[in-house]
Amino acid sequence: MDLLTMFKGISMLVIFLGFVALMVSRKIPTILALPLMAIIFAVIAGVPFMSNDPEKITIFKSIVQQGSSRMADAMAGLIFGAWFAQVLNRLGITKGIVKKAAELGSGKPLVNAILFFIVTAVIFTGGSGLGMYILVGNIVIPIMISTGVSAFNAGLVLLLGGTMGSMMNVTGWVVMEQTLGVSIEVIRSNIWIPFLSFAVICLILIVFSIQKDVGRRKTWSMSNDNSQTPKTKRVPMLSFISPLIPVLLVFAFSMDIIPAIIISILVALIVVRPKRPMQVLSSGLIEGIQDVASPIALFIGIGMLLSSVSTVEVSGVIAPILNLAIPTTAVGYILFFVILSPLAIYRGPLALYGLGAGIGSLMIPGGMSPAMVFIGMQAIGVLQGISDPTQSYIVWIADFTRTDVIDYLKKTLFWCVAGVAISIIVGVIIAL
Repeated sequence: MDLLTMFKGISMLVIFLGFVALMVSRKIPTILALPLMAIIFAVIAGVPFMSNDPEKITIFKSIVQQGSSRMADAMAGLIFGAWFAQVLNRLGITKGIVKKAAELGSGKPLVNAILFFIVTAVIFTGGSGLGMYILVGNIVIPIMISTGVSAFNAGLVLLLGGTMGSMMNVTGWVVMEQTLGVSIEVIRSNIWIPFLSFAVICLILIVFSIQKDVGRRKTWSMSNDNSQTPKTKRVPMLSFISPLIPVLLVFAFSMDIIPAIIISILVALIVVRPKRPMQVLSSGLIEGIQDVASPIALFIGIGMLLSSVSTVEVSGVIAPILNLAIPTTAVGYILFFVILSPLAIYRGPLALYGLGAGIGSLMIPGGMSPAMVFIGMQAIGVLQGISDPTQSYIVWIADFTRTDVIDYLKKTLFWCVAGVAISIIVGVIIAL
């Protein structure tokens, strides 16, 4: 590495750390930081803004224009996934699942907590995001509290179940495919490693938290009368499998994700048979797009950053530095992902929907195993989903349950790091 390249690399590192500090301190939103970094990195590396040569890589054409649409498949997947979630909601399937779970529940807090953890996970395989947390949380949190679960633990169960279900939500797989450069086949073959690892951790955490709360449950300021739970129309029990249909189609028939979602929507409509199916579809699509407007805007910035770091000029500066940190041994993999995993919280450098997308995209070209890149980044993504207090749905849960948002970080981070460690160790044994 010559002196000029080293200077450029150090400059990019300083810029990178500066943006991390600005995002953590809430001085600049991620949605603006990513495209700014993409352009600044390209300028430092010597990429021209424009050129008369149509084949030449430029900032305006290759990074801003083409980068904006680089994540188009992921954006489409998000829209269809949000549409599916809205259809499930409008058909009464989501509330029907929760209501049936409430009927099957017992008076034991631990049994109810585990039951609603499973139910929430099933629901979130068909939809995710703040809107889904609000929809499900408004129902399940009061029910759990009325059976003896503390307000904090009721929110925790919702958070853990939602994150676990989102891991199996196939629309998220498209994001992993486009950001990390791993195939859907790699994801499908290895998703069970972080899923089962965190499933065990989540169940242990629920048992530990509920048992610790026995005898000292605090009251909740909101009404916890089950009669206040919104009534919902009866839907066929067969429709309760609807959230799982996309996952089954992708696993069993290797079907592409968007067709799998469309088929699942049609199956749900056929089973429930609403009076106005066209209205359900059209209004569900419109509200679904509104639900994912923010992440779609974020994907534009991610696409620009990915386009920037994948140019010959920028990657030629970053790759030699990154290669020094990329592990090549089993122990190295474990230490790399486990020690660095907390860097995903507060929108840090390993946050997949942010700076981590750029870092992750360089790992496979740098020589890291695609399976290990996926397992590691997926596990870190789960940690961020559960422990990052800047997540909008965690803020909502804390506000709804009248608890402190930082408590979710304090009481889950250790367990999530343990989940990352188990995922990586199993991945090294099986997938490496």
